[in-house]
Amino acid sequence: MVRVASNEATAQSAVSSISSLTMPRGRTINLGQSTIPSMTAGVEVSNQLLANLEKLVKEVQTQADKFPKLAQVMAQRDQQQTFNAGGDLW
Repeated sequence: MVRVASNEATAQSAVSSISSLTMPRGRTINLGQSTIPSMTAGVEVSNQLLANLEKLVKEVQTQADKFPKLAQVMAQRDQQQTFNAGGDLW
């Protein structure tokens, strides 16, 4: 039987790449003088998508930052608990 335990280093490693992710701020798409309605609509959709993507990246980073702290709490609980599985202590 494999012992299940929390590992703070693994949690920190897992979120480090997410934490370093950057999103260019204030970037927009501009067509210049185009009067084609579908092109104008495409620019609006693209700009809204960029804004929404920036919000998503921020939220993912906020959630990812919680994992190392959670792993630390779980590791402390793991150290305090003893598991009894059919007479074998884990």
